[in-house]
Amino acid sequence: MKLLLIIVFITNSFLSAQLIEEYEFGNFNSANSFSIAPTGFVYISDDQSNEVYKYSLQGKKLGSVGGYGWEIESFDLPVDVFANTLNIYIADFNNNRIQFFDKDLNFISVLPSRSNNSNSVEFYYPKAVQVSNLGDFFILESDNNSILKFDLNGRFKLTIGGYDAGKFGLNSPADFAIINDLLLGIIDGKRFVLLDQFGNGLQILELDFQPISVSAHENLFIANSNNTVMEIEIKNNLIAGTKYLIDGNNKFRIVEARKHKEQLLLLLKNEIIVFKYPKKSK
Repeated sequence: MKLLLIIVFITNSFLSAQLIEEYEFGNFNSANSFSIAPTGFVYISDDQSNEVYKYSLQGKKLGSVGGYGWEIESFDLPVDVFANTLNIYIADFNNNRIQFFDKDLNFISVLPSRSNNSNSVEFYYPKAVQVSNLGDFFILESDNNSILKFDLNGRFKLTIGGYDAGKFGLNSPADFAIINDLLLGIIDGKRFVLLDQFGNGLQILELDFQPISVSAHENLFIANSNNTVMEIEIKNNLIAGTKYLIDGNNKFRIVEARKHKEQLLLLLKNEIIVFKYPKKSK
């Protein structure tokens, strides 16, 4: 069984632990995003094959959708995938749209709706998509470095992190995630920016590394670079503490990190590695 040595820091306390590798799965071309549904299914986007794959958490491939193109069920650079219990949402970057599928990857709809533009707005080059349990869509639009919020019916509601947001304005956002349906954690260069669902700024955490992705798990945001994973804990809408997990062997180039129950999953370009999550111990 393989081991990944990590060093952990929480505020001023020093801890060390080991992540124990349980198993690995997948044979991807160039994976760039993944999402774990509450039901345990794993969805992976691949920017080389322009496909999205469905796997069980045990590593069995269950299906796929896509291929290069601009028609429905095809993609031109799927850069982000988000899954909830019923549906899958895919940021189709060069096609300037979000495609919706059911849990079995059957096509449902697309945003923006070309037949209903009066109730929506155009957006260009979506980098990331999140959907709250309340049904609101949040889309990171790279063309304007802002997050657009839509309601359940695809009607535009507001812009978050735009030029009028002052110090909470976004300069080069890479990714974002939502916890508790209320808080947005955004990776903006070396800043972690915490906002509420209405775009009001709450706090900024200056980082000593530059993450490329962020995910959410319960009251935690989990940010990662290619060789670092960092937990950011939120209490009472404020950043209460941080924990750094550093790949001591510099062995892997992490694309994205996700926590699911007592497991930590690391997406690499060609596979997913599943680790047993370590218990905190001094």
